[in-house]
Amino acid sequence: MKTNLIHNKEFEQILSLVQNARNRIFSKANTELILLYFNVGKIVSEKVNNGNWGDNTVQELADFIAAKQPELNGFNRRGLYRMKQFYETYTNPQFVSTASTLLQTTENETTEFVTTLLTQIQWSAHLHILSKTKTTEEKIFYLKLTHDQNLSVRELERQLNTSVYERTMLSNTLTERKPNHLPQNIFKDPFIF
Repeated sequence: MKTNLIHNKEFEQILSLVQNARNRIFSKANTELILLYFNVGKIVSEKVNNGNWGDNTVQELADFIAAKQPELNGFNRRGLYRMKQFYETYTNPQFVSTASTLLQTTENETTEFVTTLLTQIQWSAHLHILSKTKTTEEKIFYLKLTHDQNLSVRELERQLNTSVYERTMLSNTLTERKPNHLPQNIFKDPFIF
């Protein structure tokens, strides 16, 4: 019986090693996927914004990818435009400037921080943040919340749908207005207590 317990402990240790390695593999794969989408978004953005590509060209690219790699998902016209939006949102000078102010960092540190943060969040979470937030501050809030609390996509969606950002900002505003101490002689009569 005692050897069984020893074996179970050893087995649990090995199982833990396997699970940790698996988590690192998933994390690395996610990082590479996000960087891929960012880089594809950059190319599409530059080509479209320079007038080299139109809407038909983006559709042709989607068709080309589908013909050459039919097993790939997400590289349809809509997916390519989402990658473009992803790139443009997080490289926008207004976003970088606002993020620098909020995070109290230089723009280079902010760019590095945001890039690192972006690769640690699933693509589906990014799509929710991009589609359901309006301001830079709100995007940063949900990016940090997702990262810091290791939110699943479903939990992030719930947080977005219940307006956690607005409620948090409102709560912070109310607590800032509240006096830290009671004024003197607020109750003239000591028998009120």
